[in-house]
Amino acid sequence: MTQGGFNYDRLGMADKLAMRMFFKMNAKAAETDPKAAEMLRVMKAGFNGTNRDYLDPVLIHIRALEPPIDPSAGR
Repeated sequence: MTQGGFNYDRLGMADKLAMRMFFKMNAKAAETDPKAAEMLRVMKAGFNGTNRDYLDPVLIHIRALEPPIDPSAGR
């Protein structure tokens, strides 16, 4: 299974507002539930759970679909 990541600093304003609400709503559960506390800690700190090995076949496929870049095309 491939995971994604989360970087609060790179979110737009609306998404940041939604995440602040999410954090606030889950803070109460985190007081008594160790799993909720860990999830909240990781989400607030941000994380990158991607595994580059899983991305390689996808990148190879995408590159095969793209036409080659002509360096003289921008002149």
